Amino acid sequence: MTNLPLVRAVGLIFGACFAAAGLMGMRYGMTTLAWPSAPARIIISERVGMGDHAAGNIVAEFRLGEAIHHCGTVISGRDNSASDVRTYPVGRWIQVRYRPGDVGRCVFIPGISGGGVAFLLVGIAAFGLALYAHLSLRKR
Repeated sequence: MTNLPLVRAVGLIFGACFAAAGLMGMRYGMTTLAWPSAPARIIISERVGMGDHAAGNIVAEFRLGEAIHHCGTVISGRDNSASDVRTYPVGRWIQVRYRPGDVGRCVFIPGISGGGVAFLLVGIAAFGLALYAHLSLRKR
């Protein structure tokens, strides 16, 4: 008994989902490159958790006109890591990119994250597995 029809169906479904998520993440990352920027100062930079699973809580404050805004995303599409805490100490000045019309969405580093690329590659691999299962079924 073979599971190739199941592999084909699962590969197509998961491949489509992962590829779509990867493409959307990459598209969003590319749009951050065109966002306007503003000088910001790191006001919170702390390690959260312990050991290998520690994360970073990092917040930058920037001013647009009279309004003060906060940004806590280093790279779009991924959580802040403990190593980001060392890179962005309290008091450091940086440039943040903010989304016009929705200043609450902002990033320290614009562009595509590794997560978007990884999702796309997993989607392509799942499609490849589904294609292999399809070709194997046709040979029978």
